[in-house]
Amino acid sequence: MTPPKSSPIPSGLVPPITPPYESDGHPAKEKRRRAGKPKVRTGCVTCGDMVESQYIQQFLPLAEDLVGITHIHNTFFWGHVVPEYCFTSKAVRHAMVALSSAYHDFKLAGSNITIFGPPSNTERYIIRQYNLSLNRMAEELNGLPMRKRYGIIMICCVSFFYIEILRKNWPTAMMHLANGIRLMSNLPDAVQDVFRHPEIFSHDRDNSHARATYMTKLLRRWEGSAAFMRINSPPSLSLQAYETRKSNVGGVREFTSLEKLQEHVDDLFQDINAFSWMCRQYNGDDSTWDHAAARFQFDILHQRCYHIRELLKKAKKLYGNMEDASNPRDFLKFMGCLLRHRGASIALDFTPLPQGMAYTPPDEEEDKFLEVASIAETINQALRASLASEASGSSPWFNVDFGVVTTLYIAASNCYTVSMSEKLFEMMINWPWREDLWDGPELRRQLYDLRKPIVEVPKATTPDSETPVPTTPHLIKLAHRPPSRAAVSTTPPSDD
Repeated sequence: MTPPKSSPIPSGLVPPITPPYESDGHPAKEKRRRAGKPKVRTGCVTCGDMVESQYIQQFLPLAEDLVGITHIHNTFFWGHVVPEYCFTSKAVRHAMVALSSAYHDFKLAGSNITIFGPPSNTERYIIRQYNLSLNRMAEELNGLPMRKRYGIIMICCVSFFYIEILRKNWPTAMMHLANGIRLMSNLPDAVQDVFRHPEIFSHDRDNSHARATYMTKLLRRWEGSAAFMRINSPPSLSLQAYETRKSNVGGVREFTSLEKLQEHVDDLFQDINAFSWMCRQYNGDDSTWDHAAARFQFDILHQRCYHIRELLKKAKKLYGNMEDASNPRDFLKFMGCLLRHRGASIALDFTPLPQGMAYTPPDEEEDKFLEVASIAETINQALRASLASEASGSSPWFNVDFGVVTTLYIAASNCYTVSMSEKLFEMMINWPWREDLWDGPELRRQLYDLRKPIVEVPKATTPDSETPVPTTPHLIKLAHRPPSRAAVSTTPPSDD
């Protein structure tokens, strides 16, 4: 049976693609090959297997929303780079076919997908394409330039990661994520030059810098989201990026665009994640730890939080009202920036410095947690309103990565009021939207299972020098806390 011709498919619908069945009958007799000139293959993507081509043609237009992030190179990467690699690399082609068929199976099966039991026909097809990609990769990499080799490996790594997420095989997905992070953290000189000399690799004939920048940003986003489930693994890419920015006291002062604003918020979020991880690694050895430097870095991050807060105030005048915004997506992007900034600020306030928290948030700062809940609910309502006004079948993702689930987890984990913490956890587990294939009920369930019991915070007192310093946010809440900023500023000088 000849597969139907491909046609534009709305993102909310599942195309009727049927993977080929393994036949038990005798193979068809091979046609006689005529002597003479061999058949010349053209540049058409349909020259390969028809079913493979159909999967690729119908999935790639959705990939920008499904697996991308809000970034200046997002459309370029999924609309130009990946199709180019699909044409020139069989390894990438088979990987994308496997990802497309895994997404097709996910849309059909929904929550019924399981890694247990005998595989279905579609699962066998996914596994076969998966294995073909691995085999072709081993064949293709020999003799290729290092940058091309890395491009093939990293696109396949992204595909494998999402395939395992869709199949609910989280241990293997985390393994692929760790492999990708390790590869991008230890780049050979030929690839490192792309970052050292962007002016050489940023023109029409060579887009290596755009590819590498986007891939690094994508992996750093996953690294930050998976940090709660990989607590013993260093956020290598975030640590490297933080080293280049940790002395930037001033930060950005001028608002230019929403895309740039989101980039600044992302960088802040990842830097706080890196700094927090460094603080958690302190083992009591003062010979390898500078307490004064750590407190200084904390203050720098607080300054960056303040400057970005001022940028958000400027952006709010343009995009803070959905009815006044020229495009509803701009309003949603702004709210996503606002939410992640508030989550980053909370994470910084509760960063466990080895000598104790820098400041104790006063009781009235519970408003921060109320604000996070309010922003998340505003995003929820705006998405519902936008979907009602969009054409039927439009993508519910809008290519806006809000980070709602991870931000709610950060806020709920650090909230020192039981009722508020439970409310935030409930919002997280019941969040009705998927932002991409990475975010979903399985991620929320795992984060929910990681939660720790919340105990009301006792009244703040001056810490005793003999009291051991706790190392986790929840134990910090139970420890004697240092005075708040307000208390420090209003304390009268002593007679000495």
